[in-house]
Amino acid sequence: MKNHGMVSVLSAALAILGASTGCALSPSVPESDTDSDASGETLVVDEESQSALPGAELTIERGAGESGFSLVKGAGWKSVAQGVWELPSEDGNAERIVVGEEGHRWLLERADAELDELYAERELGEARDDLLQRIAAAEEQRAAIERSIHASATMSAAAAVSCNIARYTGASSLVTSPPIFGAAALAQIVCSGGCATFTVTSQACCSSGCSSAPAATRTVCATPWTAGTIRAGSGIGFASVNVTPPNITQTSSSFVCN
Repeated sequence: MKNHGMVSVLSAALAILGASTGCALSPSVPESDTDSDASGETLVVDEESQSALPGAELTIERGAGESGFSLVKGAGWKSVAQGVWELPSEDGNAERIVVGEEGHRWLLERADAELDELYAERELGEARDDLLQRIAAAEEQRAAIERSIHASATMSAAAAVSCNIARYTGASSLVTSPPIFGAAALAQIVCSGGCATFTVTSQACCSSGCSSAPAATRTVCATPWTAGTIRAGSGIGFASVNVTPPNITQTSSSFVCN
């Protein structure tokens, strides 16, 4: 999903972030990523910066003495199932966020159905390279969902804190300057009234394959923290980013890696 109207600000944000830290977009290829060509390059983002990431945003809060966070704002999102919201777009694609165990189990059912279709297609025909790549990507996506189901969404603290979580899943050229053509899965968190510890996991895929960043954990206060994955490539993209707590996953699919 392209998030029209956010391009120039976001590009400038990551350009400033790179200039201010010198390593905001540091190349790091996960062990699971076996591509060696330039189209498979992976950039892992894990930096603090005052720059803003104007992705889809929601607010979570934890009151005094509470052990977990709760979703309190997500303007424009429509509920489609328990713990599942979608944000329709003009181009027909929809961004989706999934919260908690119920939402992730719904997402797991969808992933299982997609894999069943792909396995059936493989049994009926030749094991084409493009089909095998789609199966591998779907299997990685399912594994990420299972990890999210088991992720802890609790933390102990006595103080109240409110945190904004901005997320971007879509074409990477819209969030990088100079542009990197591919897919991006990013989250940015900033808190007021105290600090909280978060873990971000992410995956970005193009037709050439998928890249997953190692889980990144940081205690976040008033300085925004941006983390995620950028996968260079072309073709049709898929991107997913998870923030725990409170175990929120956002996905975008069927966008063009540009």
